[in-house]
Amino acid sequence: LIKSPSILALSVQRLPSRLIIKGYNLMAMTAVSDLKDKKKKSLKMKLNIILLKNNLLTYN
Repeated sequence: LIKSPSILALSVQRLPSRLIIKGYNLMAMTAVSDLKDKKKKSLKMKLNIILLKNNLLTYN
């Protein structure tokens, strides 16, 4: 598991979506929100879906 928020912020672009850690949902969302190019926009959409699912599981 990734323990450092700064490491997650730097590496979130390369992580498979299943490795996003629930505790860092907002950090991951922030890290992805500024990405501009088309490939990264599709990644952002995938991450947003994963984050929503994680939030439903975490706070259900």
